[in-house]
Amino acid sequence: MSASAVVLIGLDPQRRKSLAQGLTRRGYEVAPARDIAQGAQYLQALEPQVVVLPVEDLAHPDLVPYIGADAPRRRTVVALGRASEEGRVPRRVAFLATEGLTPEAFLDRLLLVLLGRDLDLVTDAEVTGLLGQLSTRPLFELLPALGRNPFRGVLELPNGQIYVDGGQPVAARSGEIDGLKAFCRLVTTAEGTFRLRPTESVPATQWREDLDALMALALEDSLGEMPDPRMRVKVEVGPELFSHQFTPLQQEVLQLARNGIALGRLLDSSKVPDGQLMEQVLELESLGVVKLLEPEAGVAVVTDSCCDLPRDLVHSLGVEVVPLTVTFGRQAYLDGVDLSPGEFFQQLATNPEHPFTNPPPRKAFEDCFQRLLPRKDVVTVHISEKLSQTVVHAREAAGEALLVQPSERDDGRPVQLEVVDSRQSSLAQGMLVVFAARMAERGLPAPEIARRLQEMRDRIDSFFVVDTLEYLVRGNRIGRARALLGSLLGIKPILGIADGEVVALDKVRGGRNAHRRILELAQEQLEAGAPVMATIAHSQAPVWADRLRKIFLETFRVAEMIVSEMGPVIGTHVGPGTVGLGIFQPTESELELIRPLEPDAES
Repeated sequence: MSASAVVLIGLDPQRRKSLAQGLTRRGYEVAPARDIAQGAQYLQALEPQVVVLPVEDLAHPDLVPYIGADAPRRRTVVALGRASEEGRVPRRVAFLATEGLTPEAFLDRLLLVLLGRDLDLVTDAEVTGLLGQLSTRPLFELLPALGRNPFRGVLELPNGQIYVDGGQPVAARSGEIDGLKAFCRLVTTAEGTFRLRPTESVPATQWREDLDALMALALEDSLGEMPDPRMRVKVEVGPELFSHQFTPLQQEVLQLARNGIALGRLLDSSKVPDGQLMEQVLELESLGVVKLLEPEAGVAVVTDSCCDLPRDLVHSLGVEVVPLTVTFGRQAYLDGVDLSPGEFFQQLATNPEHPFTNPPPRKAFEDCFQRLLPRKDVVTVHISEKLSQTVVHAREAAGEALLVQPSERDDGRPVQLEVVDSRQSSLAQGMLVVFAARMAERGLPAPEIARRLQEMRDRIDSFFVVDTLEYLVRGNRIGRARALLGSLLGIKPILGIADGEVVALDKVRGGRNAHRRILELAQEQLEAGAPVMATIAHSQAPVWADRLRKIFLETFRVAEMIVSEMGPVIGTHVGPGTVGLGIFQPTESELELIRPLEPDAES
């Protein structure tokens, strides 16, 4: 039987018949079983890749060998039932609530599950879209695979959308940018969760190129790491400005930069792809016609790679990240530099050596501080001292760096370097890093930024639930006997960070029940109706992160939410399948300091 084989078990005759006919018309081989006994026979004889059955049949002893935890990993099991039954479904099983679905809608949802199998993606909690991680499924791989399917819909990315018709990209949008420029910008995005969502209609085609040509253009346009988008492009009025014959594109750059403009705003103000435009900016700089000036913020923000912030956000804020080290056997990697989250979790699943982590050496911080301090003051924010020696090394390096720097700048201002223990980790730590960068953009001095961060850090609440207790055992967080008992009973601990260290907050039975309990715990800490800043981090669990994001947005007044993957260091200690939530409720005055700057404030 082909890899597209589907076994239907225990459905009512009319639904079984219509579903079998619909799947067969689309090229799938279908074996409809009238009851569990026949279903077990089909599972044993045919070894199908997809099984569809009611929730109540999941635990039937005749079916468990074929659909249970020990079943083939590539077998997709879809459980059908009422929304209230979702808590009974293991996380490894796709759940499809059937209330109110027409036969056509029901078939569309199931076809989405099957498309997810073909593309190696997973369905979201409502089975209305497919989810994936760019770190493990880059668009240069996904789009050609999608081209082999007659899909129509939208590919939603962290910073824009690509529209697809007949499996081919036809339009793109990123912020206010659309067309080929947006496609080139989006297709090279390296991190974050994406969603593939079917739609009835898509925009008109915005280009003539086929997929191969589009990919080639995107590769040509990519210049690797772009300069800091906060840098200012300023025209230099001098003899060079009047002695050169400029191309039309160079004239456009000069016109945009005539009064000075942030580099990011300049790139957004032209329809020319970013790489082409950046080449002209650099060419004009080499001619002495324009200058690229440092961002005006007088304070640089530094952190470590445990912050788990999205790379694009780090880049846009100009934050310096000093990486920790992850070691498998004799091979050491710099977190986020030599090893991406996708590569790490692949190694974690296949490498017999369990990884261990080390903080950055003091020399790494010394080099960073000595490079920054001649130009700017520094605030550096790190993972809790009770979880890592990283902040200890940063403090020692700060003392050394200040000894070799003049105590005052040319204008008489003292040189200032502030080290802050976040008492958090992962994106809860990252939240404080973002706050620090935004306060620096607004001109707050380093001591004031550090003072405010220390006031905020203990008001951040974080919660996370792990998929397996094994990694907590390896990290000596819980004993092996307790972990074995918890696994047998289906217990999922809800953990948090209090006073800088990991603590148990609660436990639930079944991973699907954890999110509601996390929200209940969050409600106990938040003032109803007041704006809240939130973060969601996950390790190889985009579906559960997306589900938590959705119900959190439905429950609270969210001023901002950051979603990201956990990196290799945090992943070492919590393992795959972990989802974490961080929350902070600012005062009105704090909110004005830590909210994103309006675009006009940057120009």
